[in-house]
Amino acid sequence: MEFETLKRNHLKRNIIIGVVVVGIISACILTFTRARYRTTESIPLVTGTINYSPYDIRVSTKLLIEEDEYIELDHIPTSEGVSLISSSCTNGAVISWNEEKKGYEIGNLTSKGTKCETIYGVIDEEDIFEFDYTGTIEEFVTPQDGKYLLEVWGAQGGDTNDYIGGYGGYSKGEINLKKEDKLYIAVGGEGLSNCVSQDCAGGYNGGGNGGAYTADAANYQSGGGGATHIDKSTGLLSTLSDKQDDILIVAGGGSGAYYHPNGVDYSTNGVSGGGYLGNDGVVTNYGMTAGGGGTQEAGGAAGYRGNAGTFGQGGSGLSGSTLGGASGGGGGFYGGGAAGHSSAGGGSGYIGNKELTNKAMYCYNCRESNSENTLTFSVNSVSNEALINNAKEGNGFARITLLEYSGYQPNFGLEAKMNGQSIVVTVTPNEDNLFEISKYYYTINDEYIESDSNTYTFENLEEGDYTVKVYVVDSKGLKSKVKTQTISLIKGKTATDIINSHTILTRNDFSSILDTDTTGTMYQAEDDDGTTYYFAGSVDDNWVKFAGIYWRIVRVNGDGSIRLIYSGTTSTTIGTNTQIGTSVFNEKSDSREYVGYMYTIGQDHGLEKDSAIKGVLDSWYDNNLKSYENKISEEAGFCGDREPANENNTGYYLYAGSERLINHTPTFKCSNSADLYTVSGSSKGNKALSNPIGLITADEVVYAGGVQGISNNRFYLYTGQIYWTMTPDKYPEAWVFAVYMTGAATDINVDHSLGIRPVINLKADTQFKIDGNGTSTNPYVVIGAE
Repeated sequence: MEFETLKRNHLKRNIIIGVVVVGIISACILTFTRARYRTTESIPLVTGTINYSPYDIRVSTKLLIEEDEYIELDHIPTSEGVSLISSSCTNGAVISWNEEKKGYEIGNLTSKGTKCETIYGVIDEEDIFEFDYTGTIEEFVTPQDGKYLLEVWGAQGGDTNDYIGGYGGYSKGEINLKKEDKLYIAVGGEGLSNCVSQDCAGGYNGGGNGGAYTADAANYQSGGGGATHIDKSTGLLSTLSDKQDDILIVAGGGSGAYYHPNGVDYSTNGVSGGGYLGNDGVVTNYGMTAGGGGTQEAGGAAGYRGNAGTFGQGGSGLSGSTLGGASGGGGGFYGGGAAGHSSAGGGSGYIGNKELTNKAMYCYNCRESNSENTLTFSVNSVSNEALINNAKEGNGFARITLLEYSGYQPNFGLEAKMNGQSIVVTVTPNEDNLFEISKYYYTINDEYIESDSNTYTFENLEEGDYTVKVYVVDSKGLKSKVKTQTISLIKGKTATDIINSHTILTRNDFSSILDTDTTGTMYQAEDDDGTTYYFAGSVDDNWVKFAGIYWRIVRVNGDGSIRLIYSGTTSTTIGTNTQIGTSVFNEKSDSREYVGYMYTIGQDHGLEKDSAIKGVLDSWYDNNLKSYENKISEEAGFCGDREPANENNTGYYLYAGSERLINHTPTFKCSNSADLYTVSGSSKGNKALSNPIGLITADEVVYAGGVQGISNNRFYLYTGQIYWTMTPDKYPEAWVFAVYMTGAATDINVDHSLGIRPVINLKADTQFKIDGNGTSTNPYVVIGAE
C-alpha cells in the first residue's frame, strides 16, 4: 500500500511512544515522542501494512472483522537495542510476545476503537537492574531521582511427571523515587517437583509445600511456586501483613501439579498465579474439592487434603498415611489453597499501592479486571525468559528500570566572543554531569542549529547586538536549560587594516641608527612564520591600549599575531613609568647557563629552572593580564637565542646574537626551537612557559633603529632608562643585552638590576576600535579589553 513516510531524527537513547487505534476507521493515529517534544501525524489505514521505520520498526495491522483477527507487531531489531518497555490497551486488548511469530501480538480484540499505547526505547544497561532467583532478599538503592518501572514475575509451581505446574503471573507499575531510596526484592522460587512418599518443598517466598501420602507410592505431588514482590520493608511477603502500605508490587506464583494414576486418575496440571485473583484449582474425577485462588483480601480456600492459603503464603498439603497427599498452593499477595485429587489454587498479584501508576497485571488464562488498582489481563503467552506481559515458567524474576530522570538537567558553561565579523560560541560541559553531552543546539535568531560539537561559529554578521542561546541534550535525552549571553558585534580594525594603512618599506642597512620621523611607515622582513611588518624610527602611530595599559606595537608577526612592548599606565615615553620595575636577570653570573631565560646548569639549552626575571614577569602576568588571556596568543614565542657565534676569537665566548649585532645582521628567526620560549598550548618552540610573556630581543631593538654602542634618543624604544632584552651576549661571566639609558644597545652582567618591559603577543583576530589611529592621544584600543 502507498502511504506517507514518517521522518524522524535518530532516536537512540530516547523513548518512542506509539498509539495504535484499532477498529473499522478511516485513519490510524501514530503519536511518537522524542525527549519531551510530541508530534502527531495521521496515516491512512486500510487492510494491509503500515511501516514505520526509525530503526526499521514495523507495525503490521489488520482490521477487526472476525474474532480471530489480531494486530501483530513485528519484533524490533535487537541489533539497535530497541525493545518494548511497556504497553497498555483499552477494552481488554493485550500485547504479548508470540514466540512462534517472533513478534509482539495484540489479542483479545473485542471492541472497535481499541487503543494500545506501546513504549519502545533504548535503555542503557546501567539503567536496568535485574534480579534472578537467589533464595535471599536483595536490597536495591536507587541511583537517581526519577521514574522507575517495576516489573515482577512469579514462579511456576512444581511438575509431576507429564503434568506441569501453574505459571507465575506478571505485574508492572511505575513509581517516582528519590535518590538513595531503598527497595527490597524477593524473587520467587519454583516449587519442587515429583515428590512421592515425602513432602515437597514450596518455592521461596510463599510457595505452599506439597504434602506426602506416605501409604501410596503412586501419589505424586509438588510444591507451589513462590511469589515475587518489591517493597520498602525487608522481609518475606508472609511477614509483611502489618506493613502492607510498604508493599509496592506482587506477582503471584502458580500451584503445583498433581499426579495420581493409580485407580481413578486424579492427575492434573497446576493453575497459574493470577492478577487480582489467583486461578482456582480444577476439580477432577469424583468431585474432590480443588484449592481456591488467592484474592486481594483472603487466601484461597483449602482443597481436599490441603490447607488454605494465607497472606503471602500458599497453603500446604496435608501429609500422612491416611489424609496426606496434596500439592501446594501458589504464593502471592494472598496464597492459593492446597489440594489433592484436584489442583491447588494460584496466588494473587498486587498493584494496589497508591504510589504506582501505569500499572497492570497479566496472568495465564485468568480472570480479568478493569479497575485501576486491580487491572488484570488474561494472556495465552508463556516464556521461560522474563518477557513483558507474559506468564513465567521456572523461577520468578524482577526488573527495575530507570525510565526518566527527575529533578536533574545537564549543565554547562557558555562563552561567546567576537572574532572579526563572527561570534564564536564555546560550551564547556560541567564535570559533575551524570552523562555525556551528545547534542548541542545554538541560535542567535531562535532557529536552533543542531551540532555534535561543543563549539560553533556564526559568521558574516552585521554590526549590532546579538543574544546567543544554547542548550544541550545528553546521552539519555535529558535537556538542559537554555543559557543566553548577549554580545555586541562591533566592526573594528584588524592588524591587516593597520598594515594596509601604512607605507611598507624594506630596510637592508642596520649599521646606523634610525631616528627620523617614520610615522605612517612600516617595514617588512621575514620571520619563522612568513612576512612580519615592524615599526622603526621615531614613530607615533604604534600605540595600543590593552588591559588598561599603554603598549607599543613592535611588529605584526608572520602568523598575524601582534607583538607589543609595555609602555606604562599612561602614554608617556620616558621615565620609570615605562617599565613595571627592576630586577636582576639572574642572581648569579658565574656560569654561562645564567644567560638563559630558563636554564639547566651543565646544559647549553636547558629549561629546568626559571631565571629571576621570568619569575617577576610571571607574577606580574598573573596579577595584571590573566583575566585578558583570551586575547593573548599562546602560539607566538619569545626567542632567547643561546646558539654560539660562528667565530669566537675575541677572548670571550660569544653567542650568535652578539655576532649579529657586531655584524649588523639582525634576524627575526629563532634557529633553535629549544630557545623559542612558548607555552604548552603552542604548536612550536620549547613549550616550557607557564605564561605567554617574555622580553624584547636585541635583534628587534636593532630592527627598531638601535645600534650597539651608538646613542639614539629619538627611536620609539628609547625611554631614558636601562632595561633588559632576552638575548644572550657572552661569557666568561654571563652577560645579556640591554637597551641603555642613551638608547644604545649594550651588554651587561646578568646580576645587575635593570628595568623590565614585558612583551606579549595579541591574537591575530584581535579587533581595535574603529576610530583609533595609533597615536599616543588616540591609540588602537582593543575591543573588549580596554
